[in-house]
Amino acid sequence: MPFIVEEFNKLPNLNLKLSKYMNIKKYFLKNIFSIKILSKKIKFKLKFWIKKTFFFNMLKKLLFFFKNKKNILQQHFTHKRKERTILFYKKKYNIHTLLETGTYQGEMIMAMLNHFNKLYSIELSISLFEKAKEKFKNNKKVQLFQGDSGDILQQILVKIDTPCLFWLDAHYSKGITARGLLETPIIKELENIFQRKNINDVILVDDARCFNGTKDYPTIENLRKYVLSKNNNLEFKISGDIIRICHKI
Repeated sequence: MPFIVEEFNKLPNLNLKLSKYMNIKKYFLKNIFSIKILSKKIKFKLKFWIKKTFFFNMLKKLLFFFKNKKNILQQHFTHKRKERTILFYKKKYNIHTLLETGTYQGEMIMAMLNHFNKLYSIELSISLFEKAKEKFKNNKKVQLFQGDSGDILQQILVKIDTPCLFWLDAHYSKGITARGLLETPIIKELENIFQRKNINDVILVDDARCFNGTKDYPTIENLRKYVLSKNNNLEFKISGDIIRICHKI
């Protein structure tokens, strides 16, 4: 009998504990949605700050590189080969002025900064032009122009009275590049250049593989005939996907 009484006396404490437990459970169930939202906000903020860290950006770049390393390395070495070609003709013909059509992201101008006294570049895309303008705003050697190179090239050439090395790379290639009335203004560009009648000019045209008679490109043979019709003493050859037009030495 005393045992039963003792156990009965314990029941209020047990009921109190159960009551507290139920209250906590009710509170948790009532606020579980808010807790989930708070958890998502915390996760979002953590992700946001992690993405801002130097190491995250480095890791992201490394992952992108290893995922696309074949294409990246190919583009890198291709561009380096183009740079060497320009420097070869610069040295061979002793030219100190570079005129580029197709600024794009300014890689070629940046690579040639220490090799030429004056550098001109024309870009059709307004957004690419503005970015290049910001990139080279403190360099007085560089002059940038926005517009179709076939239309505005002549305006620039009348101001240049020294031999010029032309790097013609203004053609539509999808992505962030802009398209004018034609996919390539190469014929109009050459017409403007040949009006100069400067025998010391060197003309290098990128992406020779595109000259197949489609999408506003002449064929290589038609381009050769056109060039030699302007000056039969010029040398016209192709190497490394670059058309090279210069006078014979």
